[in-house]
Amino acid sequence: VPLYVSTKMTKIRPSFFAPSADEYARWCLRWVGHDAVCVPYWTHSIQSLAARFLPDAFLDWWFFRCFLLLREKAMKQQHLYSK
Repeated sequence: VPLYVSTKMTKIRPSFFAPSADEYARWCLRWVGHDAVCVPYWTHSIQSLAARFLPDAFLDWWFFRCFLLLREKAMKQQHLYSK
C-alpha cells in the first residue's frame, strides 16, 4: 500500500494522511527496534490495517487506477513543458 509523505520532490502538501517529511522522520525514529515492518505514522497504520481486510484483487485494481491517473497527469505536464 503506497503511503504518502509530503516532500518538495512529490509536491504533496501535508495533510491528515500525508505528514511532512520532518514529522514522518520523527515517527520513524521512534519506531526503530519495535517491529520488522515499519508503519510508524499513525494514520498510515490505519490505512495499512484497512488494506489488510480488502481483497487483493480490489487493491490491485484500485492502485492500478490511481497510478494510471498519476501517469496520465505526469505525461500531460511533460507534454506541456516540452513545447
